[in-house]
Amino acid sequence: MNIEIKTTITLTAVAIITTIMVLCANMTISDVLAIL
Repeated sequence: MNIEIKTTITLTAVAIITTIMVLCANMTISDVLAIL
């Protein structure tokens, strides 16, 4: 793979992980389970 694809995938993964961490920090377990 070329460097641009790797960079895009990496940034996307970081953004998703950060979003999940923020959501987990701001919500209780029951809120998360209710969404699922």
